[in-house]
Amino acid sequence: MSGDLNPLHADSDVAREAGLEAPILHGLCNLGIAAIATGRTASGGLPALRSIGARYADVLYPGDTLLAEIWHENGVALFRCRSARTKQIVVDDGIARFL
Repeated sequence: MSGDLNPLHADSDVAREAGLEAPILHGLCNLGIAAIATGRTASGGLPALRSIGARYADVLYPGDTLLAEIWHENGVALFRCRSARTKQIVVDDGIARFL
């Protein structure tokens, strides 16, 4: 998807050797989902994204649901995301700016 060939995202044996239960979802995929979610909460529909940043805090597995917690302060969207299954925060300290 992103050109990242890290086997943690595709090889079950490598993921288990690393202590994971299965291959994990790419962090950029998590961030892309957060970008869509934050844009949908902005006033005026889905504005153009100017910038986004966050800290990856834990892993998310393909098929898990990502829950976004979003609030707006001073013209930016602040967010964090957690796994609905594990309840762990997987993306934290997020900030998105829109045009």
